[in-house]
Amino acid sequence: MSDNNNNNNGGIPMKYEPFKVGQRVRRKKTGEKGTIIGVYQVKEDQYRNRYIRGRWKTMIKHKAGRWMHKIKWDPNVRNDTVRYNTWMAVEWLEVIEEKEETTKIDKINQAEEKEVSMNKKPTYSIAFTGHRPNKIGGHDLNNPKRQAIIKALTDAVNRAVKKYGETHEIVVITGGALGVDQDAARIAYKLGIPFIVAVPCQGQDSKWPAESKKRYQKMLSLASEVVMVYDGPYNNTCMQDRNIWMVDRCDALIAVWDGTKGGTANCVKYAREVNKPMVLINPNKLDKEEVK
Repeated sequence: MSDNNNNNNGGIPMKYEPFKVGQRVRRKKTGEKGTIIGVYQVKEDQYRNRYIRGRWKTMIKHKAGRWMHKIKWDPNVRNDTVRYNTWMAVEWLEVIEEKEETTKIDKINQAEEKEVSMNKKPTYSIAFTGHRPNKIGGHDLNNPKRQAIIKALTDAVNRAVKKYGETHEIVVITGGALGVDQDAARIAYKLGIPFIVAVPCQGQDSKWPAESKKRYQKMLSLASEVVMVYDGPYNNTCMQDRNIWMVDRCDALIAVWDGTKGGTANCVKYAREVNKPMVLINPNKLDKEEVK
């Protein structure tokens, strides 16, 4: 052994290679494989000095990034009175490469998501509120009054598409109730516009006729999204809570309202309070549509 190897060297480990740099090694317990990136020789008495040992660990950790040490009594590194420990800084390539590969994939995904986000149009959402069938001509969709209301709603949507369709993605929000709500969903579906159903509570259709329940379930299956505004049974506030949810998330409200008190009136009132743009359609005066 050279004299240089026998020097204390200020507590800093001295270069020594009983194991070769670049040699592949494996952990017995985990099976992980790695590559030796540095081997350092220390005297036994130095190893037993806690302060010096701490400095060695810090240096090896800094060099390897991830570090591991093995203590070996090497018969080729000893004289009559002194034994040496061998410390190895080991880089676990498989683990690091896997992490780097995952990072690359994450970066690619993030870049793709960013590109899609940049190319994606902003949303222009139209919410609907209106009366139940008894105020708009009944359940028969072929009723002349009902047909006139559906035409007025369709015209209002088409105007929005014409105005905002090139620069925005049009989305319809409806409460899913019988009457105007379901008319809005049918119009959106026919025009190829995605629609969201904001369900006010569990069992909204519990008291409806069998045929109405069937149409309701079909509407939910065709919706781009179904939101349960209140995930519980009916209560005195869930309908207005649903109205508020829709108004807060829309860019404009289309209301079929004859001026009477009720849930539609409450929705219109809230929309006015928050200065939401509205199209008001009076089912009894279809030739006098109001835009506010």
